[in-house]
Amino acid sequence: MHSHPSGEQSDSSPGFLQPESVGYLCDPGRRGVPEMKPMTRITKRAVDALIAREREYMLWDRDIKGFGVRVHPSGRKVYLVKYRHGGRVVKTTIGPHGIVPPAAARARAAEIVTAARTGKDLAGRNLSAPGTEAPTVRELAERFLEEYVPARCKASSAQSYESALRRHVLPLLGDRRVADITRADVTALHHRMRAIPYAANRTIGILSAVFTAAELWGGETGGHQSVPVRETFS
Repeated sequence: MHSHPSGEQSDSSPGFLQPESVGYLCDPGRRGVPEMKPMTRITKRAVDALIAREREYMLWDRDIKGFGVRVHPSGRKVYLVKYRHGGRVVKTTIGPHGIVPPAAARARAAEIVTAARTGKDLAGRNLSAPGTEAPTVRELAERFLEEYVPARCKASSAQSYESALRRHVLPLLGDRRVADITRADVTALHHRMRAIPYAANRTIGILSAVFTAAELWGGETGGHQSVPVRETFS
């Protein structure tokens, strides 16, 4: 089988995943299934033009199968890629629009999909295995906002979660590896917000929820548990 420089692949490719109902709007009555727009080439101009709706929806790229952008009711836009590996469907978040350039998101999606065709799972590797690194707090927070919050929180709560993470947690801890976070780091974050105690306590609670979600996903913390967050102020 021949590789395509763009990351595009044939329908028979092991890594190929045809998004459900691509090119059509999904039945609004199907719970948990976002509406989809017709496929187009995902560019900055195309993504900037996407507007928020009452329900989240997807725009799939016409060139790289499985590469798309999800638009949330809040207006948040996140790049992701879906592919097949080991007989199962894998979905991974690449990053939010505005922080990750479309060209970089496209390159990453092509890399992941192309690797899947050869049996490699670049996005879904076990991060707790020897020789691999746990994600950064920023990477974990992005996945939390993309996968965990929409399924469990109201829109207003989702916005407050994102605000707390982006305003308070990520500037201080965003570039740190999750496995390196200690009780001292959490205490320092709380102390830094001492002038706004309610927000400080809520932010620590949200950070705890991020670590708890990571434990549920498995492997995301490099073996690190959320205890440093949970027990700091217990």
